[in-house]
Amino acid sequence: MTTGQRIKSARKAAKMTQAQLAEKLGVPFQSISQWERDIRNPKSETIQRIAAAIGCNPAELSQPAR
Repeated sequence: MTTGQRIKSARKAAKMTQAQLAEKLGVPFQSISQWERDIRNPKSETIQRIAAAIGCNPAELSQPAR
């Protein structure tokens, strides 16, 4: 599972839309979309902020694919 897939799964588990997560992070919703589609990868500090906004452990979002 890619980082983008993990972000999407965690966001949906938190019952948030891309727009809601983007608002919490102060980024355009397009950024969330690009991360989830693996077009771009968020920086490690952004992974921390995403995890805090969603309420999960940052390691759950950035574990390497197995």
